[in-house]
Amino acid sequence: MKSVHGGAGERRESLLRRQKLRRQRALKLKQQLMVVGPQLGLYVFFVVYTALGAKNVLAPQLAAYEAAVEAAVDSGVRMTRPLRPRYQWRFMESVLFSCTVLTTIGYGNMAPVTTGGRLFCILFGFIGIPLTLSVIAALGTLFANAVSAAGHRSRRLLLKYGLWKE
Repeated sequence: MKSVHGGAGERRESLLRRQKLRRQRALKLKQQLMVVGPQLGLYVFFVVYTALGAKNVLAPQLAAYEAAVEAAVDSGVRMTRPLRPRYQWRFMESVLFSCTVLTTIGYGNMAPVTTGGRLFCILFGFIGIPLTLSVIAALGTLFANAVSAAGHRSRRLLLKYGLWKE
């Protein structure tokens, strides 16, 4: 008769073996995806480029890629980014975020998560975007005046030395 401790130990070893096999299989599938993945862009381009004629040629490769992706997902490989991004909120990242909001480019890679942060961002945009647009317009006028003045000055110098004829 087996002891209770021996049976538990065997079950634990069996569980560890299965986990190890699962990890090895996931790693192997991930490696296969790394090989097939970059080629997929070329395959898709080839399909689009040759229109309907290339579908018959590439169907087996695309089916193999789909099967590899499905097997990887079934074995636990995550195909998406983590749900909680890890951002380092430092001074330069805060400046970048403020600039992307104020210039209406968008959030970029960072976005407020809390309700209070989102409300503050909206109010910040309501006040900051019109101010930013007026500053950009003033800078544009300043730049245009500077280019115009430089043009007049260079034209005067060219006239003075006989390099410009009117």
